[in-house]
Amino acid sequence: MRKSSCKRCGTVYRAAWEDRQIFRCRNAKGSCQMNTVQTDPRDAFFDVSALKAGMESRAGRASILVLAMAGLKLVLHLGSTIVLARLIPPEEFGIASLAMPIAVIAMNLSQFGLAQPIVQMPTVTHRLVSTLFWVNLLLGALFGGALVAGSGAAARFYGVPEVGPVFAVLGLSVVMTAILTQYIAILRRKMHIRLLEYGALAAFALSVAAAVVAAFLGASYWAVILQQVLQGVLTVAIFAFHTPWLPSRPRLRDLREARSALSFGGNVALSNLLEQASHALPVILIGRLYSPLEAGLYQRSSTLARLLPTRAVSPLASVFVSSLSRVQDDPAAFRSLFLRMMTRLNMIMMPIGVLAFTCADIVVPVVLGQDWAASAPILAWLCLMLLQNTLDQGVNWALIASGASRSLTAISALSLVIVCVAMYAIGNGGDIVLIAMVLMLSNTFVRQPVLAWLGITHTHLDLETVIRGYLLDLGLAVVAIVLVTAVRGSIVGGGDFVELAASIAIVVLLFAARVMANAELRADVLKLVFITAARR
Repeated sequence: MRKSSCKRCGTVYRAAWEDRQIFRCRNAKGSCQMNTVQTDPRDAFFDVSALKAGMESRAGRASILVLAMAGLKLVLHLGSTIVLARLIPPEEFGIASLAMPIAVIAMNLSQFGLAQPIVQMPTVTHRLVSTLFWVNLLLGALFGGALVAGSGAAARFYGVPEVGPVFAVLGLSVVMTAILTQYIAILRRKMHIRLLEYGALAAFALSVAAAVVAAFLGASYWAVILQQVLQGVLTVAIFAFHTPWLPSRPRLRDLREARSALSFGGNVALSNLLEQASHALPVILIGRLYSPLEAGLYQRSSTLARLLPTRAVSPLASVFVSSLSRVQDDPAAFRSLFLRMMTRLNMIMMPIGVLAFTCADIVVPVVLGQDWAASAPILAWLCLMLLQNTLDQGVNWALIASGASRSLTAISALSLVIVCVAMYAIGNGGDIVLIAMVLMLSNTFVRQPVLAWLGITHTHLDLETVIRGYLLDLGLAVVAIVLVTAVRGSIVGGGDFVELAASIAIVVLLFAARVMANAELRADVLKLVFITAARR
């Protein structure tokens, strides 16, 4: 309880910390005004002013930890993919793939982008976080319930009865995602990166183990669904247990004070919705126009192509969005941190993108097995977009940290338009490989220039920073593609192993030279190696 007194009549009032109403003066001389303004002591929990000092160094250390943990999660994911691809045939996996894109969209809608305001805003209160928590929970219940209610319609749409129960079960994942949103936002705001990473790794490892066991016992595509649901439940349990915060009871009048955060989050949510729709639309239409087999081939290729961004790069958002947000009022520090962020991302994404594009015909049989060989050309074109992902991620994070959520919506809308153009190929007799190719080319020559322009216009970024942070390393990746393609074409009778080894050697040498030429890059790579070795 807090006390406040009227300046006019001296009347003393008692009220809960959440209560901010103005009392009517008892002597009818006017409205009561508090003599002193007291703040809710729970607001101190969200104060991050002390984090501004040494932000670039702190972000560097945190990003190294995130990358080390992401490497472990990437190994786990690849291992489970290899095992599950052999335990679940493509046509059965395709049943799960028909439901997953819609479920992912529902999860993003339930989040409504409300984690980002908590991370980005300079000042945050307990009441605001509580309000957004209950909004998330309500949205999770609505969209999770929509999946359950629409399960029968989905089965009729695809003409596959097995899809209906899958939609219904995935509704639970939507609710878990909604509950998790504000806990992740709090941990990111306070830059508790270690807890975020260890908790996510534990939940992921346990859910993967359960999925592999279930598939081995004959659960088929239900093993994939089990992994999705169990991961959400475990992550909620871990983060809620380790975060010393509980929401206050929901109150409708608090929504008025949360309008700014809801508006910001709404733009982020719309952006995420459009992005997820651009990923889901090809799978949905392929499943509708062709069969679950083709949908499974495309969805598995898309999942593998986005594996590195999802498992290794996206976790870095917990570091860099928070870090950029803390220095959003310092243009020089903002550009310096962005440049450091981009050059590190390039050393992760671009070598993998080069190898995946040039050697997809070798990688697919090894990772997925011969049953999935038809997905190799699809994977090659989609993986070429890994070269663009660093700019995508970097500018998106810069826009979020700068509060430019409308620009995110604009670029996501453009992505969906590009996908619609690519899908037009289906109506003209095109195949799924052509769809992947058109997507890559459209993103390269349309989306990327627009994205760079938005970043320069609406944040502290400038053209020099974008060139130094992205275009120089992109040029190196193009050189690597040319060299690898030439070497593979010149090897006669060496076999896949020799070609792959030669390709890896070329890429490693080129990017190792890039690292050695930059002292800061060299130091960060050494730290990453030492931390990864220590974790093992």
